Parts: sequence; structure tokens; C-alpha cells
Amino acid sequence: MKHRTVILGAGITGLAAACRLGRSALVLEKENSVGGLCRTFRTRGFTFDTSGHVLYFRDDRIRSFVTQVLLKGDVTWHERRASVAIGGRRIPYPFQHHLRALPERLRRECEDGLANRVSNAGEPRDFLEWTTRRFGDGIVRHFMLPFNEKLWRHRLDELDWDWARRLVPTVQPDESDSTTCGGDGVSHAGGRTRTRAACGRRTGDTPIGYNRRFAYPVKGGIGTLARAFAAHATGEIRTGTECVGIDLHGRIVRLRNGTSVKYDSLVSTLSLPALVMMARPCPDSVKRSAIRLKTLSVCSICYGLTHRVASDNHWTYFPEPGVSFFRVVFPSEYSRNSTPEGCGSLCVEVSGLPESMPCSERERAALLEKVRSGLVQVGLLGRREKPAVARVVLIRNAYPIPTIGSRAAVEEIRAFLRRRGVVAAGRFGGWAHLGIEDCVLEGFRAAETE
Repeated sequence: MKHRTVILGAGITGLAAACRLGRSALVLEKENSVGGLCRTFRTRGFTFDTSGHVLYFRDDRIRSFVTQVLLKGDVTWHERRASVAIGGRRIPYPFQHHLRALPERLRRECEDGLANRVSNAGEPRDFLEWTTRRFGDGIVRHFMLPFNEKLWRHRLDELDWDWARRLVPTVQPDESDSTTCGGDGVSHAGGRTRTRAACGRRTGDTPIGYNRRFAYPVKGGIGTLARAFAAHATGEIRTGTECVGIDLHGRIVRLRNGTSVKYDSLVSTLSLPALVMMARPCPDSVKRSAIRLKTLSVCSICYGLTHRVASDNHWTYFPEPGVSFFRVVFPSEYSRNSTPEGCGSLCVEVSGLPESMPCSERERAALLEKVRSGLVQVGLLGRREKPAVARVVLIRNAYPIPTIGSRAAVEEIRAFLRRRGVVAAGRFGGWAHLGIEDCVLEGFRAAETE
């Protein structure tokens, strides 16, 4: 049987495309349930997402569709409470806007770095140069460099900078600053930059950043959204169905069970390297570009506690090298329905390259012990405390790594695929750091492009 459009992957992007395409779409999903990275599991009365997902919106239409049409208004809205653990303190996030909360020595170093920034002409060479131009040596040394190297497992001069423009809040000039504000949000004076804004932001000020206000399902975790998308789609969704090959000339998808599916158009949300390796025929230049693309894996260690968590944050970042994890998320602060009465929960995130992540039971036990020790060190677990739940969730491909040259490689791959009737979309199809709203928009655009 021939289908007008086949969609590979039932994550949010694939499901959004299916909703827009209607009955003409066939969705093929390797796993036995929909959701992709937006999956939820329950154990002993605790609800955990596979990663720390929240719903933030820039587009009113998407917000209304997701929260009212799909989730029927059954969401809780939050003003983000987030912090950065540094110097023995919890600094409100974004770090660069709350320097007054730092210990005196760190504060002065960061303020001096801001005052002496040099705004060079032209495009930055890499992420290290981008951060140094915008924040100065002090903020880079104490936060941007250690946190991002811990997260990405790459030196900052090996990373591209373009992704950060949308995600990293830059420093805005203070209202009392008499110098002229440039288009990049930096105050310019005689070739140097100066600002008092980041030095003076108060802890209680309105949150800054793209996720400053977010929603979360009242019950069922973020997996509720994926299931709502699937219920809204009118086409066919086949789970437990893995694609192993694509005949680009014949427009045929070959499946692991030995069958095949013909298509007019193909929308893929799969990782670009995996997609290229399955596609035939495919030129060597495109294969070489695919090999250059690297992904980041994340271990999410989920703890269910017999008491409330020792934090009122939604999440906390940990840049300092003495702590193994880069972030701790507190699901029980998203929704009280995520835990039994009187209990709390937290998810600890440790990143690494796929080949370095723990696979054996022995490796996972060692990781659990290391993380537990870190949680005791930062005051989130008691030394003799025994959590009700302690589970390691390995996300083999959590983020595409924005290495130098990856943008050009992605453009070449996607252009080749488009010429052969394949639309690559989503976090790994577009090779971009996308939130849920972005994935919904990607799915809608893919449906309109096919």
C-alpha cells in the first residue's frame, strides 16, 4: 500500500506533523510508545520524565493549541525559580544578571570583566569568543566556561556560537546608563563596553529568559502531551516499527520486520547521521558530513524521596568541577501530583559522549554512588538517607552538539534530502537545540513543506 506521507519518529515533531497532515499520514515509531524524548514513567507512586521538560511559549497560537486543545487546560503555570550553585551559594538564574548575590571576590571579578569587554567587529570564531565578547573574562571563567564544558564535554573553542543567541540571556544596559545601547544589547563607549545592569539586578526581579514562565501538566508528566498529540492525529501510528533502510529512488521505507512501505513524501525526525546511513543512494560527500555530526548523551538519575525536597527551585545548575552533575531538576515542584503525599523528587543530570556513558550494572552502580555523594555534598540528600526510588535513565541521544562546522554539514545533508523528497525536521532532523514549542512548529512546517 502506498501512503501519501510517511513520518519517521513519533516524538513531538512527528506527531505535530501527523496532526497537520490528517488521514494521509502514516507515522512509524521504533519504540513501543509515542513521545520520543518526551516520555514519562511511574514507579512506586512517583512520576518522572525522561528529561527535564517544561512548556514555554512565544507563539500564542501554539500555546492555545497545546494547553487548551490538547491538554484541555489541565496545566499549572509557573514563574521559573532557578539558580546556579557557585561559591557555596545559590545565585538566581540567569547568573549574569545577579552578580550582587556572589561572594565579594567573584562579584568584583565578574563586574571588572563586564566593564572591560571589547566588542570586536565581525562574526565570532567560536562559542568561547562569543561569550567573552558579551560577558567578559570573569563571568566566562566562573560560569560560562565550566558549565558549558561540563554540559557539552567539549572545549568552548570547539563549539559554534549561533545556537546561543536565542538561548543565552545577554546583559542589558542599566536604565541609568547614559551610554548608547547597541543592537546586541551591549553598551558601547569608545570601542569598549560597559554596563551596570548585570551587576545590579536584584534577586526578586522579574525572571529573564525564554523559559521565565512555563506550564506543566497537572497529572501524568510531560508524556501526557505526547499521548494527547497521538489521540488528536487522525492518520495511522505504528509503534514498535523500526525503519532500517530507505530507497530514495523508489521512495520505499524498508522495515526491520521484513516489510516495506511506499510513500510520496517522507518526513524524518530521526537523527541526521542515522538517516543518512539508511538512505540509498547517497553520495560520499553527504556521508562524510553526517560523520562529522556528534550527539550528547545524558544520564538522568531519578530519586523519589520520603520527604519534601530541600529546595524551592524548579531546577539548579552546578558549574563547579567538584560536582559530577550539571543540573538537578525537581519534578515535585512542577506538580504535587508527581509524588505520593508529603514526598519529593529530584532528577540529576550527568552528560557525556555516547561511548563514555554507563552501560553495565556495575557502571550504573558506580554512577549512582558518585551522584549520591555529590547530592550529600550540596545538601540535597542526607548522609544516611535512603531514597524510596533511585533509578538511572540513559538517554543515548539527548542533544545535538553544536561543533564548529556542524551548521555547514547540516545544510548540505538537508539540501540533499530535500531534492529527493525527504523533509528532515525536529531537534535531530534540524540539528538544533529545540524546546517543545519549537518542535511543534517544526512539525507543522514539515507538513506544509511535504
